[in-house]
Formats: sequence, structure tokens, C-alpha cells
Amino acid sequence: MINKWYLSEECLKSDMEANSVSSGQSKLPPCGCGVKLDLINVVYPTLSQIPQGQYFKMRPIRIDAFVGEGEYNWLDRVLVDLHDFKRMDSKVVKLFSEKSPSALVELYSSKFSSIGQLQECAEQFSQVTSNKLKFFESVLSRTTKMQNSFEFGKGHSISGGHDFILLDFLAKANGPSSVKTVANNDTIITADSLLTHFSQITVFTAINNALNDLFIYGISDELKIYPVYDGSEDEVLAIQSSLKKYQEQFQKNLVNIQIFDKGPLNLGVRLVGATVLGRTSKRVPELSQLQVGHEIIATRPIGDLALLSHFKEKFLKIQTLSEADQAERLNVLKFLSTPNIEAAKVIRQYLPDSDEAFDELKHIFVSTDISGPGLQVLEDAAKLSKVTVNITGLNFIDSKCFQSFRPNYTSSTNGPMLISAKRSVLEAVIRDLNSIGMMDTWKVGEVVERSVSPIMAPRSLVEKFPINPFSVFREEDQTIFEKIKYL
Repeated sequence: MINKWYLSEECLKSDMEANSVSSGQSKLPPCGCGVKLDLINVVYPTLSQIPQGQYFKMRPIRIDAFVGEGEYNWLDRVLVDLHDFKRMDSKVVKLFSEKSPSALVELYSSKFSSIGQLQECAEQFSQVTSNKLKFFESVLSRTTKMQNSFEFGKGHSISGGHDFILLDFLAKANGPSSVKTVANNDTIITADSLLTHFSQITVFTAINNALNDLFIYGISDELKIYPVYDGSEDEVLAIQSSLKKYQEQFQKNLVNIQIFDKGPLNLGVRLVGATVLGRTSKRVPELSQLQVGHEIIATRPIGDLALLSHFKEKFLKIQTLSEADQAERLNVLKFLSTPNIEAAKVIRQYLPDSDEAFDELKHIFVSTDISGPGLQVLEDAAKLSKVTVNITGLNFIDSKCFQSFRPNYTSSTNGPMLISAKRSVLEAVIRDLNSIGMMDTWKVGEVVERSVSPIMAPRSLVEKFPINPFSVFREEDQTIFEKIKYL
């Protein structure tokens, strides 16, 4: 049951009281994945123009996680100044010469914000990406052991208040080819703007958020976590204490989990997250597999970051929150600090083995989550699958979600899962989710033949909300949000 993973109400209240920000604040960091760089205006334009190098391969699209054929192990971690790749040249050359890494997972942090500094943010991301490609092409061309190309596995980009790149290198190991390794990095500043980044709630939420991109693929055991964090000496000790509690929670629930603590970044920044690795012998339900005639469900309501942002703005105005507000915050934070591991176990039951084909009478075809991009992830999936998704329902956690301005009202952290399959399969999935205590599943939409846009929603649906969660209308009765920033 999912409730065995909940932090107790006493623990949540105690952590909220002990680690709340002080009054008198005039500016607070974004909640959770609100710290991500703007995908549409910053990340995607650069990715679409990436030239493929001879040795260094980068995908021109966003992916949930790196999926490698065979077994991969974590190898080494390197911190790079955005403005000085050359300083790391000898270290990286030595790494490639001696250990032959096969892929990397990256955390990109910029001092610029997508809000208010969009042009600077976009220009920097484009320039750094170009420099990075040139740097690795140069390194690999001088490394005699490299027989094959080197893959950029997964990138996570945030406005972290400091210019750096964290590179976690992975090496392919000898092992069964039927196994796939899934690796991901997700890092945030804080789960909730009114909480410190070293609170237990934030640490649990941050690690859950990183693991979520393994859980969506049905991976729920033999988890490896390489934390990413920083802060003052006392803050570091608090984070390390919470990491131990996190590991104990999984061990108590008989999950094989290992945390490899490489220590703080020592950059004087406030952030917490992780690079995580897991293995699966199942086929992966990737974004490109949406099928016409299938439907899409979500495992819980959306809008939790919008609601937390509302409370942040309210606090900044009056420097306090009512008991009712605090109770709503607590309920949101309960879900953010709870891993979606029980849902992962359900998903695994509906995936084919590695040597088996997907069967629409038995299997889930696509599984992802509603985190940083929110429902924008369906636009990515629709484009890759060459179909259109008709949004037929929207289930927000509370009407207060719309009382504050946000770039994306649908985004989350450690978010609800999105699952696409034939209706008969989804009915069975919903029964299994209900049996573990996940009672709030809802239908998001349907997959249809490709039309004028990857994503569409009827005016009658969107007009139920005080603010259009998506975009302007461009057709008679449809809202289309291809290449339009969510309001």
C-alpha cells in the first residue's frame, strides 16, 4: 500500500516548523521543478540545432532518462565551470584514457533565470552547449582507447544561481544484453519555496523526483543513488542525515537501495538532487510509442507546484499563512515526499519482457510523468509518435492553483504518472492502482490520427478554468499549443 511510504503527519509538521523560511523575506526560490530552464524558449531551440559530432552524440530531443542496452556502472563525477572547459581537459582526457566511459548524465546550472533573464539564459545555454560539443570532440579525438562514439545520456538544466556543469560518467560493464540500464539526474533548490533546501521534506522530494524517471519504467528495486547537494556545514549535515533516513525507509520496506555519497559540491550553492541508476529486463515504454485509439490516464491530480506558489506569494505579501493554508501545504508536501514506487510495481506487470513485442491487449505502451514540463510532455510524445493527443479532462488539485501567475500551471515535482494503453488495459491498471491506495486516477485524453497540432483541447474544457492553463485559441473550438509557451 502507498500509505506505508507516507511521512507521518507529525514528521511533516515538525519539519515544516523547524525548516520554514523566516518572515521578512522579499524573494524566494521557485518550488521544485519550477527551477528548470524554460524548455520551449531556451532548451529546445538549442537542441534542434545541435550538429552530430564524429565521436560525441547528443539527441536533438528531450528524454525522460538515459536508457542504455546492457549494464552500466557509475564511474566518476567531474565539475566544470561553464566558462572554462579547457581547465578540465587533462582530467577528462585521463578519465577517457584510463577508464573508457561510455555515456554521461549531466546537471547544467545557470546563474540566469528563464523568468526575467530569458535572452541571457538562452544565449548562454546555446553557447555552452556548442563549447561542450567542441570540448568533447577534441578530447575524444585524442583518446586512443575510444573505439565507439560516446553518448550524452541525459541532461537536466536548472537556474541554480551558479554557473557550473556536473558530469556523472557511466561505463558499460560486461553483463547480459537483455538487461537495460536507466540513468537520470534531477536536482532542485527546494520542494517548497517556504522550506529550506536542507529540510527532510525537500531531500525526500528531490530524491523521489530523480527516481521517478526510473519508476515510470517499472524499475522498483536494486536502485543506486549518487546524491547532488551543497550548502553550509550545518546544512550539509542535515542533508546527509535525511539521506540516511531515506535509505532506512526503503530498507524497512524491503527495497534494495544503495546511496553512494560523494560529498557536497563545495560551490556555496543551495540545491539537492541525485543521479540515479536502475536496471530492467523489461521493454521500456518510451515517449515515441503512443498509438492511435489508446487513452491516457494520470495517477493523481495536477497543479501542486501552482498551489505551493500561491502560498509563497501570499506569504510574501502578509508574512504568514493561516492554519487552513498550512494544512493544504502539508497535504501537497505529503505526496511530493512520497515515492511513486508502488505505482512502478504496477507498471512493471504491464510491460513485455526484453525479448517480447508490445501487445496492445496486454501492455502499457507509454509511461512518463507530469513533472517539470507538466502536460507539455504529451506534446513531446505526440510529436515523436506522429499522432495528436486530444485532452479530454483536466483535474487540478485546487482552484487556488490559478490565483498566482505561473509559466506552467500543470507542472509538478515527483509528479503524477501518465500512462497510455488500450482502454481495457488501463481499466486493469486502474484497478491495480486502486488496490494499493492510489484512488485519484483520471482520464487525461485520447490518442488520435495526427491533425493540425500534436496537442489539442476543446474550448469548452479550458473555459471551465479562470485562467487558460495552456495557450491562446487558434481554431474554432480548439486550443493548440505547439510552440506556444504555456501561460
